[in-house]
Amino acid sequence: MRMKDLLYVYIVVFAVLYFGITTTIKTIIGERVIKHENAHPDKQEVVKKVEKKLDVVAKVFIILASIYLVNRAVIPGILDIPIIIKSNYSEVEGEAVTQSPGGSLPLRTSIVTVKDFESGQEIRLRFFKKKNVYVGDKLKFVYLPNSKHGTLVEHRQTGKKDED
Repeated sequence: MRMKDLLYVYIVVFAVLYFGITTTIKTIIGERVIKHENAHPDKQEVVKKVEKKLDVVAKVFIILASIYLVNRAVIPGILDIPIIIKSNYSEVEGEAVTQSPGGSLPLRTSIVTVKDFESGQEIRLRFFKKKNVYVGDKLKFVYLPNSKHGTLVEHRQTGKKDED
């Protein structure tokens, strides 16, 4: 896998971990999330009346979002560390089952589902790319098996063509 791809994956993992830890600590120690002092001067009285209820709702949302993000990014990222250390990445060669538009941004991620030629299994992968992927295109990926982030190694278009 490309180092740039790995760097991006782990920046996201550590950002989510930091967000989750700091917001959970602030919630546990009782720091308010919603403060009527921060509201627009015209709205301060209204916010002050419902401040405690809004604060509870905001804290519950933050904790649930943190739990979700830890399960979706941090745990798979941690499980992939031994694979990165050993350079024991998974590979799949198959056909695109879904299409994914390209982009001109350097850190644009795309998601595509690939049907493996050997096993017939469908694998949903996230990767960085600039070209469009169409249904039926032949793709080869190297990816992290837990986080499902990968690098597109080979792309043979069989459907529509990019107009560059």
